[in-house]
Amino acid sequence: MTGTGALFEWLWRRSAEELAEQARFALTLREDRYRTLLEHASEGILVLDENGRVQFASAAAERLIGFEPGRVVGRRLAPLTDAAGLRETGPLWRRALERPGERIRTELRSTVRPRALRPGQPTPHIEMTITNCLDHPAVGGIVIHLHDVSDLARTKANYQNLVEESIQGIAVVCRRRVVYANPALRRLFGRPVEGFLGLTIDETFEHVHPDDVGILTGALSGAALPTANTIELRIRRVHDQSWRWIQIRWADAIWEGQRARQIAYADVTAQKELDATRRLEQERLEARIVERTRELEVSQRTLRAQERLAAVGTLAAGVAHQINNPVGAILAASDYALLTAGDEDHPHVAHAALQEIRAQAIRCGKIIRGILQFSRAEPTEKWAGDLVGVLRTAVDVTRRFARDRGASVELEIDRAVAESSVLMSPIELEQVFVNLILNAIQAQTSGAFVRVTARRVDHEIRIRVEDDGPGVPAADRERIFDPFFTTRLKGGGTGLGLSVAHSIIADHGGRMELVPTFLRLECFACFEVVLPLEKPDAGIPVAAA
Repeated sequence: MTGTGALFEWLWRRSAEELAEQARFALTLREDRYRTLLEHASEGILVLDENGRVQFASAAAERLIGFEPGRVVGRRLAPLTDAAGLRETGPLWRRALERPGERIRTELRSTVRPRALRPGQPTPHIEMTITNCLDHPAVGGIVIHLHDVSDLARTKANYQNLVEESIQGIAVVCRRRVVYANPALRRLFGRPVEGFLGLTIDETFEHVHPDDVGILTGALSGAALPTANTIELRIRRVHDQSWRWIQIRWADAIWEGQRARQIAYADVTAQKELDATRRLEQERLEARIVERTRELEVSQRTLRAQERLAAVGTLAAGVAHQINNPVGAILAASDYALLTAGDEDHPHVAHAALQEIRAQAIRCGKIIRGILQFSRAEPTEKWAGDLVGVLRTAVDVTRRFARDRGASVELEIDRAVAESSVLMSPIELEQVFVNLILNAIQAQTSGAFVRVTARRVDHEIRIRVEDDGPGVPAADRERIFDPFFTTRLKGGGTGLGLSVAHSIIADHGGRMELVPTFLRLECFACFEVVLPLEKPDAGIPVAAA
């Protein structure tokens, strides 16, 4: 061989060796990479021969089934699970032997205790995928992928227990058919769970009250409804044919990868019965309140009438004074007519006397009619008059009461008041001022001083009744004119005096109020009555300017 040929042969042999070395290095690198991936993978891999003996086990597989590294090779798969697992995996193993290349998935619970488990911790639940690769030249075995699904299995078990043991009935509807029903639904409807599975939505309506079918149809007709929606309807139980009220809620769900709807049923019959009982009791209570209110109104009217009759008795002396004046005028006119019987102008005198007698008799009739109207709480007739006589009569009527309690009453009237005229019912106004004076005297146990003043201001007459008693508490000032409110309940007060007086003054076109404390200097309680003067041209009260 020439030198050139030898050189080319050496170069070729050197290149082949380098290529082989590069190939061996690449293979070693790939094997190392593959081994590293297997060792760090969370999914375990086993390779078994056709007899079920382990030929290869990844580090993750050894960890999952609880063997020391390298100790699982040569063992059979049978000891890795319990009898139930063998019964389940046996047919799958035979199926894998019969169908090369098919992936078969199952789950089992490992019976080998992993070293990493803490005491009391359950053994792992493993998902296993079997693939027959016996014919594959690089594998030559049956490959089993192991994946720890313990957390997912526990979650499923917990959810299933919650649903199965729920006190509410739960159903899942997919493509308008019932695909799941829990035991509570059976108890609610009185029908076996199997009796619900496969039913269409329309077929479940046979349990629903005919009047409520429309409610359910409308609620379930939408493609997607808010989960907050609820409906209530009646259903008939199968075993006893009784009607029960149920409340239904629903929510969108997924069932085996398809859109579905989860429906929850709650028995609210007891709540409905309780609500009906409460409504009945409420109606009875309201009827009783109406009845008692009516009785109270009758009692109040009776008490008001008695208060007015009592006031009439108190004002008897004032009535006598009111009637005494016209009776005296009648006597004087008749006596004068009799004395002038022989005079030449007797016819004229007699005629004038008769007119005076008639006028005074009419006045007496008005006074008597006013007393009767007041006692019956009817609108009283009013006529022009001055307040001087009314105030003097009120003081005279209460003088004896004041003397018995060691009290004194003082009356001060401006000259302008005596020259003014007010459209009034004297008997009613006398009652107002008698009530105010008596209240002022009774404000103290004895020795009270009461001052009554009257003065004219523009187109009004203002009368004040003041005393040196303890005054009216701030908490009572807003209610002092309310009917039946009294601070002298133990002393026999009815709470109607000031209320009636306030109404009388309002009926006369005036106003009555308790003068605020900061406006008073020398008295502790002061009530002010304001009455409008008579309008000369119309004979009706005028408002204050």
